[in-house]
Amino acid sequence: MREEPLEFEKLREAVISAQIQTGATLVAEWVYEDQDGLEAFRVLELESEDDHRRHVQMVWPELDGPRWFMGEPKRPWPLYGLMELPVGQRVYICQSESAVQCDVESFNPKRSCQPSLESVPNANCIT
Repeated sequence: MREEPLEFEKLREAVISAQIQTGATLVAEWVYEDQDGLEAFRVLELESEDDHRRHVQMVWPELDGPRWFMGEPKRPWPLYGLMELPVGQRVYICQSESAVQCDVESFNPKRSCQPSLESVPNANCIT
């Protein structure tokens, strides 16, 4: 059973709430876009300073309003990096947003993809 999402007036309020709830600091965030290029949701990665424990929160904007919600967005979820997918090329699925982000920024599958893809030229990763 899904819990009711928390509601916020602004994205900043949602991020601050996530930090307070987890006692952690925001270290990264990934924006998921739908097939129209609109933000579907974002994943916030937070890390505890004392034990470096990783926390993940998801937030998403109201479709036609200013509010933001925290919790688990409705499915199906779009692929991360959907708008950057090359047309007519092979696509490899990666395990995490950080693996995809490295690939999108550097176009270097050796740095970001699983070891079995190191020998694949021009590998593109999505999650």
